[in-house]
Amino acid sequence: WTECPGTMRLGYGVMPAEARERLQGFTRRPGWPELKAVRNGRVHSLFHGFCMHMTSFAAVQQMAKWLYPGTFADLEPAARLQEFNERFMPVRAGGTWMISLEPDRE
Repeated sequence: WTECPGTMRLGYGVMPAEARERLQGFTRRPGWPELKAVRNGRVHSLFHGFCMHMTSFAAVQQMAKWLYPGTFADLEPAARLQEFNERFMPVRAGGTWMISLEPDRE
């Protein structure tokens, strides 16, 4: 990460404020301000490790909530991920695993 200062950071030990600040940085890249998603505040990020981990269910739930917020308003992916970790994992899941540019869209 130190050699690529503009990268997105999610996972263990990453605080939400840092993740959101980095996500905001993407919206200032050339061409991004013209994207409809950026103009509408629909910019999100997921921990890349979800693609190869048993906790990928949380990523699928979060994407469903982002894509269909009305249908999945009651879904709480971060809470389900926390519950999974408390029940089945030997390590505390402290960190940020999914984030939205606008906190009310998480």
